[in-house]
Amino acid sequence: QTSYKATVNTDSLNMRKGAGTSYSVITKLSKGTVVDVLESASNGWKKIKTSNGTIGWVSGSYLANGVVEQTSTPSTNKVQAVIDLAHKQLGKPYVWGAEGPNSFDCSGLIYYVYKNAASITLPRTSSDQYSAGVAVSRSNLKAGDLIFSSTDGTGNITHVAIYVGDGQMIHAPRNGKNVEKVSINNSYWNKAYVGARRVL
Repeated sequence: QTSYKATVNTDSLNMRKGAGTSYSVITKLSKGTVVDVLESASNGWKKIKTSNGTIGWVSGSYLANGVVEQTSTPSTNKVQAVIDLAHKQLGKPYVWGAEGPNSFDCSGLIYYVYKNAASITLPRTSSDQYSAGVAVSRSNLKAGDLIFSSTDGTGNITHVAIYVGDGQMIHAPRNGKNVEKVSINNSYWNKAYVGARRVL
């Protein structure tokens, strides 16, 4: 068969002298490394060649076919749709347990926007939504990411918002308030920040 390109999709992949874990490790490949797949063994292992010409074997379950670009978001259109729909909810009242279209609680807003803008059905509560997607660092936030906060000082997830870029997030704050856009860097949200997840 002709060789094809594949991308390592695990943080550290052992490249070995033969098709199995009993063979010695030649080198470790990091996530995002593009390799040429030369042949496949019956046990799912692949003979690969790296860009510097090293040839060895890896488990095929840690390779994604084709050149996978790690840095770009797969669906810029979906991100834009999420941002647009989030903006359309500004000013709608906070109601605990509500998930739209006329009122929301914090996680209800996220649930509604992702379901309708990106066809993604997330868990319904903010603490469960924290298990969705992949973790992203605060310095690496991109529009469409979910920002999780602890508003009661316990460190437990009690609140979720959509990051919309430029240091701003859209969220349904609490009873008596409407959906609003605020800075993630004001002292209150800085202190309450727990983490962020990327689901797009």
